[in-house]
Amino acid sequence: MNSSSLLNRFSSLKNDYEALESMSYLENLPPELLWKIIDFVPDSAFDLRLTSRFLKYRVEEFVLQRDYITKKAIIFDKHYRIDA
Repeated sequence: MNSSSLLNRFSSLKNDYEALESMSYLENLPPELLWKIIDFVPDSAFDLRLTSRFLKYRVEEFVLQRDYITKKAIIFDKHYRIDA
């Protein structure tokens, strides 16, 4: 590995670290943990979306994922429902 590629790699890592350092604690959480928080306090999701582009993306991911799970549960329930 030559010195210029090593320098480019170091510079890239430094930029990644600075980007992570500038993110809030909520933005650094794993998506699943942030989704649990949103699920616990769903009324705050709209306000959370307004705080940053990244959190807007995470809230939208949560809504899409939740909608998908709900649809799958309904399909599963209809398929396996036993009428007595």
